[in-house]
Amino acid sequence: MKIYQHNDDNCSLQECITYNSLHSNYLNMYFKIQTLSKYLDVSVSTIYKWTAKNEIPFSKIRGALRFKKDEIDLWLEKYHYKDKGHYGLK
Repeated sequence: MKIYQHNDDNCSLQECITYNSLHSNYLNMYFKIQTLSKYLDVSVSTIYKWTAKNEIPFSKIRGALRFKKDEIDLWLEKYHYKDKGHYGLK
């Protein structure tokens, strides 16, 4: 597994995804928490709360949280209200 170093704090979501897609298999891309925050449009503290409650799929690599893009996308589908067309957690 390769984790590419990139400064997620100072890039737009598109720049982060473009960087990672050029440097890794897009489906196997791992987000840092800052990039995931942009991807989901939620605060970093919300993501920390979800991980503390094991409500979101994540990995810890040498103590650092990482989020696999394809697992996050599947997780989003799980919480998608198809009849109402929006996302929400239980």
